[in-house]
Amino acid sequence: QELMENVKAILWENEGNYYSNKAYQYTQQNLSLKELQERKVTQDQGSEDVPGEESWMEGLSQIQKESEEAHRRLLGRADL
Repeated sequence: QELMENVKAILWENEGNYYSNKAYQYTQQNLSLKELQERKVTQDQGSEDVPGEESWMEGLSQIQKESEEAHRRLLGRADL
């Protein structure tokens, strides 16, 4: 019961999203690249469109889907 209370607290802190170390690492690795791209575009064109923005978001989306599927499989095993 104590474990479940801790899990609920973590979910609340993350707005219902499970924490994913893989997503965190991906964000940290790609954040500096994204910031550099934003600065270059702003300096060169003054445009708000950032090259690679879609691929960056797609990468995070894929990690989220994989994480959710892994959680479903784990929860399915727990029901056995």
